[in-house]
Amino acid sequence: MYLLCARCTLLLMFFRCLRGLGSSGGLKPTQEVNDLWQNIRVASDAHSAYLKSSCYRFEHLTVVLLGSTLRLRDTRGMQATLFKHETLLGGVTYIPDFIAPKEADEFLATFLRLDWHQHIYRATGKAPRLYAWMGVPYTSQNLASKNVVTEWTAEAKEIKKRVEQVADCTFDSLNMNRYRDNRDSIAWHSDGEAEGRWESPIASVSLGAGRKFQWRRKKDSATYSQSVEHGSLLIMPAGFQRDYLHQIPKQQKPCGERINLTFRRKAAK
Repeated sequence: MYLLCARCTLLLMFFRCLRGLGSSGGLKPTQEVNDLWQNIRVASDAHSAYLKSSCYRFEHLTVVLLGSTLRLRDTRGMQATLFKHETLLGGVTYIPDFIAPKEADEFLATFLRLDWHQHIYRATGKAPRLYAWMGVPYTSQNLASKNVVTEWTAEAKEIKKRVEQVADCTFDSLNMNRYRDNRDSIAWHSDGEAEGRWESPIASVSLGAGRKFQWRRKKDSATYSQSVEHGSLLIMPAGFQRDYLHQIPKQQKPCGERINLTFRRKAAK
């Protein structure tokens, strides 16, 4: 309850300042700003389920609340959208409805038509999944096969732009994993720095069949599980790879195909 009140108070203070700027002639808030301010004030007074509401987009502004950080962005021309989120073990952020179902279906159909490749690892052989890598090339001592680079597609760039607005950082590379059915998986691991700098977050968009995503703290094996559904966004924060392992396990129940897009940054900022 304390966290709920603190988060609501933070937003209340922000919107009061925003309204004050508007009244002084510095910034004129739109009707969306006024409506949003009113909704948040009511939620704060009622101690409602605002805790899961972290990102508002409306005509001229985006307000993102991740943890205790409030961010404001100019997004002229964007339509009003409310994202719900959960902050989980290790600072992981999960947004279930990041991409609307119909558009997520279209993205999935497009990405399924890509040329997909399969890693061969020195220790374990063929990976039980397919991949497509876009962005900065990388090499790994664990691979017996060359990592093939695919050109950025317009759809991948569009999703990347949206993810960057929420994650508040820029990405230069994308690893796409294709899980063909319930037998495809990825074992416990941390992403190596060759695949993305640890001081930057990794953001994962899921398309297709829902799968169980698990992560485990290295120091005490505390484990958390989250079902990552069609159109969702999951963000692993900066430093997460140093302290946690994660996996997508095989499952007994049959399921359809899943593609996840993991955006990361390889180059120094």
